[in-house]
Amino acid sequence: MHTDKEMVVGITGGTGFIGQAVQQALRSQGDSIMLFSRREGSGKRLFSLSQPLDVTGCDGLVHLAGESILGLWTKEKRRRILESRVEGTRRLVEGIATAAVKPRVLVSASAIGFYGDTGEQIADEASPAGTGFLAEVAQAWEAEAM
Repeated sequence: MHTDKEMVVGITGGTGFIGQAVQQALRSQGDSIMLFSRREGSGKRLFSLSQPLDVTGCDGLVHLAGESILGLWTKEKRRRILESRVEGTRRLVEGIATAAVKPRVLVSASAIGFYGDTGEQIADEASPAGTGFLAEVAQAWEAEAM
């Protein structure tokens, strides 16, 4: 059982580079972690692109999951990059919508690619969306989270 300050935080993509750092930061402040993975196991729940996630007991969610952008961007690789983000986010949001007790917060990471190549120009939250594949992926990804 946790105190009012401690949270149970569900993390998708929690075993990746950023996910490991998020886990460490949350644990250091006394929070508990529930990992969502494509492979269920001890302390892990299923992360599937075909069914809503079971977010039961999670006070908050951090969504980091998605196909790696590393590698050759074939047509199939691009499909996996887009689908993993859009469908993965959709299934997470469906899980929240159907939960008896909803998590208090969802942090859904997208990507700097949202802004496209801005060159030397600084991009911030007020900057317009860019063009190109990664910008389109990030826009679709964020739309699902909203």
